[in-house]
Amino acid sequence: VRGRTPYVTLDQAGNIARALQTVVQRGEGLGVDSPKRAKKPNWDSYFDTRENVEVPGRGSFQVYRAGKSGPVLFCLHGGGYTGLTWACMVSNLPLEQYQVVAMDMRGHGGTVCTDNTDYSVETLSKDVVEVARALYGPDGTCWPKIVLVGHSMGGALVAHIAASEEIHSLAAVVVIDVVEGTAMESLPHMKIVLEQRPRHFPSVEEAVCWALSHHVVQSEEAALISMPSQLRPATPPGQGFVWRTPLEDTCPYWEGWFKDLSRIFLSARVPKLLVLAGTDRLDTPLNIAQMQGKFQLALIPAGHCIQEDEPFRLAEMILNFFNCFRLTTGGEKVGIPSKNKP
Repeated sequence: VRGRTPYVTLDQAGNIARALQTVVQRGEGLGVDSPKRAKKPNWDSYFDTRENVEVPGRGSFQVYRAGKSGPVLFCLHGGGYTGLTWACMVSNLPLEQYQVVAMDMRGHGGTVCTDNTDYSVETLSKDVVEVARALYGPDGTCWPKIVLVGHSMGGALVAHIAASEEIHSLAAVVVIDVVEGTAMESLPHMKIVLEQRPRHFPSVEEAVCWALSHHVVQSEEAALISMPSQLRPATPPGQGFVWRTPLEDTCPYWEGWFKDLSRIFLSARVPKLLVLAGTDRLDTPLNIAQMQGKFQLALIPAGHCIQEDEPFRLAEMILNFFNCFRLTTGGEKVGIPSKNKP
């Protein structure tokens, strides 16, 4: 986890606990539908629909969607997260001009696959392509313009999918806080990081407070909407909550996610935006390519999960990137909705 050791005040913890007690009592944020109420931390405050997309031979993929027309931001979360990690960013986009699809990857959130333990880059990438085919048609001829947006593991998948050219309507890619050099160097230490995570939480409230106090996420709103979807009830019932995705099971696949990532990212024949948290830590191939203007680079002071910590700034960076390459309906410039501006 990057950054200083933070803390949560007693008042803050109390507010979170009270808010989440209501969430738990009503079943909100835990995959249970409920009537829409103002300012409740539930998926339908951010997305229009939540659906299960059936892919024969692969499984049922939970997908959140927002917007009705325009280019599609097809968002892929990082390991252990879910599609709800994009919720706060989505609320800062002009959804009259864009659509958003945020899927739960295999073994995550509400997705159930025939094999929930295959986290290879080939399988995960193929999942994304097949979900797109299920949504827009099998042959790809009438697909909307698609922009792949991925965080961490999802960013690696974005690069692989773009390089494969299996999405024929791909217009651009946005990769968030993953660089081959840094990722490969950190792999030997990741098991230790995972071992230091709690394996069990007495309540969802405790999980949210832990995420905030350990700087996993800096935004209370993001923690309230995203963290519950990363958990599942422990077995037997009544024993609290455990992680939905056992990240330890993904260890054999880590090297495959990130090896040769810089070359694969640069090989994509579409406009590319790389967004990094805090500092410029490009490896040598990316440094050279960036100086040659082969991709755009944006730095946002934030933790690893930029879309949760700085959703407004990330949305603004993405829209600026779209304006630069006219990735809008009709090519007109777009910006953050005025109601969202600070």
